[in-house]
Amino acid sequence: MRMAGAGNDLTRSGTKNTGAHNVYGHLGGGWAAGVGLADTGKGAAAATIGRFIGGDAGCYAAATASVLGHVFPVGRRGGKGVATSWGLCLIVFPIYAPVDLLVAAGLAWYRRQAPAGARTRPAVLIASAAFVGAAALWSCRRLPNPGGPRPGPGLVAYGLITSAALASRWLPARTSPTPIEPAA
Repeated sequence: MRMAGAGNDLTRSGTKNTGAHNVYGHLGGGWAAGVGLADTGKGAAAATIGRFIGGDAGCYAAATASVLGHVFPVGRRGGKGVATSWGLCLIVFPIYAPVDLLVAAGLAWYRRQAPAGARTRPAVLIASAAFVGAAALWSCRRLPNPGGPRPGPGLVAYGLITSAALASRWLPARTSPTPIEPAA
């Protein structure tokens, strides 16, 4: 990012995150698209490699680890996990991926007049909850997941854990109440 940013340190400006949203604000759409595609590809690659090595359980384990590693990396501040989660959804739950995209995009569009965070936060949180619900439905009813691993407890666990990780990044930070100043 230093090469493109010409002195901009993304970890010290804007959202202080090297994700696509902050990159867009500082370096423009082309760089943001590249960052988003890289994070999406990282998620898809992790799930694909996990499935190759460990079958369905390996896919779910690698996908979960990919989101947790992205959101809570060791030694630095993590990302918000949206693009990585989208890449994982394409591999882990491909039958649901178009619905996931439509839910998130529709909610973001509906709130398009709101500031960026207020527009994106509900879209991410509601889409995550819908994903968990769909994962449970597919798993309980043993519905097909063409191209992806068999739905089951692993899909539900993946959905719950990764949705909780995303929520930890997207819910507003809790602050302690402002102390009341004594009357003069």
